[in-house]
Amino acid sequence: MSFFKNLFKKKTNYNNLSDFGLPNIEHKLLGSLFTQSTGISATDVFDRLAIETKLKEVMNTHFISYTSHGSFSKLYEEGTFYTSIRFEAKGKKYSLFLLYDENDARKFNAAKKFIKSGTHPNALFISAYDYSYVNGSLSCIEPFQIENLSLIGQEDFQGLLSQKETAFAMWFPSESEKTFYDSPIKQHLDAMYALINDYENYVYGYLLLKLKIPDIHKFHRPDLPEVPKTFLILAIENTSLLITVCKEKGIRFHFNKQTTSTAYVAHFLKHMHSDFVTFIAELHTVLFLEKTIGNGLHWYQKTASECIAQEKNGILQASFPEDTIVISRNEKN
Repeated sequence: MSFFKNLFKKKTNYNNLSDFGLPNIEHKLLGSLFTQSTGISATDVFDRLAIETKLKEVMNTHFISYTSHGSFSKLYEEGTFYTSIRFEAKGKKYSLFLLYDENDARKFNAAKKFIKSGTHPNALFISAYDYSYVNGSLSCIEPFQIENLSLIGQEDFQGLLSQKETAFAMWFPSESEKTFYDSPIKQHLDAMYALINDYENYVYGYLLLKLKIPDIHKFHRPDLPEVPKTFLILAIENTSLLITVCKEKGIRFHFNKQTTSTAYVAHFLKHMHSDFVTFIAELHTVLFLEKTIGNGLHWYQKTASECIAQEKNGILQASFPEDTIVISRNEKN
């Protein structure tokens, strides 16, 4: 392309790649239009895939070593943090953010400081418009939403498992958390069961709707099943977990013992409890709620008491007792 064509060529985006000695890329952002089940803008997904392809092409053209590390999400006590693209080039690691409006620009200003101590500390952006005039900042930690959970199929779920057999449990010990009785997870489970005991059917109906269970298109209040029903879930940080529901034990969350930290479990339960508090409060404003005392709280308190009694007798537990679920991975020939 000639000098004059380059001179008058319309700019497709604004970015700071050249500030880090990286070549420019041409891509016009689609714009933030709607949200998919993970809580991430669906257009972010389309833009991310296109930009990753263009990054690889332009790095190859300039003979620059390039490795994509994909998108990134992390769960904190305050909420969730998300980066559209992370990659390594010229021996340095980068976090690239897609900016669709002024608020995104303000969040980027905060993210630059937030990621400084992380594994990908160099902050890049691509935006449809020039937001260089935006000086203020907004928190780059987003509120947790139940929409952050995705229902996935058996084959996709098994693809997340690294072991031949994977154990899932409501609680398990860690280096910093040897016992259940003084675990933050216990505190969150206590609060969760106490909250939803009177509203198990409502909360179950809420979960079915939010998880986009096939054929569930509006809120309803189903009975909990006699036989345990298990939902395979993909959550923040690409974490695999199970939601199990039955009349005897109520609504339970089981976490991958091999790959999930106890800190993650505590954060997750705290956010789910807050979400349920909001849901029940909102439901009270539109419906007269008929309390239906469930069995979950009774089962949990009885099992927790047995667990704590064992621990206080010096018998440490490998997980919440009588509750571990083991999933075997299908081996392909």
